[in-house]
Amino acid sequence: MRGMRRILSWVLVGAAFALPIGCGGRAATDRSSGGESGAPSSAGAPSSAGAPSSAGSPSSAGSPSTAGQAGGASDSCTATLDEVNALGGPPCPDKLCAANAWASDCAALPAAITRTLRSNCSNLQSITLEQSGARSKVCYYRTTPAPTSSEGLLVAAEAWDDTLSNCAGHIVTQGVPSSCGPSVQTALCDRSNGDTGASPPDACFDAFSSSCGPCCPSPEPPDCTKEPEGYPGYPCVSRVNSFCSCQCYQGAWSCGC
Repeated sequence: MRGMRRILSWVLVGAAFALPIGCGGRAATDRSSGGESGAPSSAGAPSSAGAPSSAGSPSSAGSPSTAGQAGGASDSCTATLDEVNALGGPPCPDKLCAANAWASDCAALPAAITRTLRSNCSNLQSITLEQSGARSKVCYYRTTPAPTSSEGLLVAAEAWDDTLSNCAGHIVTQGVPSSCGPSVQTALCDRSNGDTGASPPDACFDAFSSSCGPCCPSPEPPDCTKEPEGYPGYPCVSRVNSFCSCQCYQGAWSCGC
């Protein structure tokens, strides 16, 4: 009888230990599946770490790369400045003021160019060419804080060309800004409005303001005794000293430098 009671007590003790263990195991299972109920876990799934990567795959010689592009869509391509400059219309001039004069001369621009625009983005000034209302090329020039004798130079460009099917029709160089935010755009030539171009063009570099302005008449100085007051009708950038802005005043050539 004593032996039966001992056996019965062992059975009861064993059941008491088994009950919390079973509950604990169920609760743990519920917590682990709480994020995606019933979804299989990927903990044991094979990873792609050993899969071959395309990062080091060779590209076609001379073709634009689709990696590392600046400012374009993810499927646009990057190329050298010379390669991009050959697309989207006439090539961008090397210097900022020459670009302003070039984009202002409606008579000299190809007939396909319907409008040209100028805008600023941080320390860059851009010249945009449009064809039938859509951008075809943007030229970017680095500017230097005034006063300076260093005229802005061409540093980057982007172009749109439908023949570039592997680049979504968009090709850029390094240095194209990813975003400029709101910027005031100035139309230099707008053929849709019958514009013949800005006159006079901002073709000379004003070192005092680090910008481009209309050039003074040549030869300089003019004979202001024979010209109307305020000739040439606007302050012009001196060809003799790019830090000076000049015009006729009371019969004399007057310059502020």
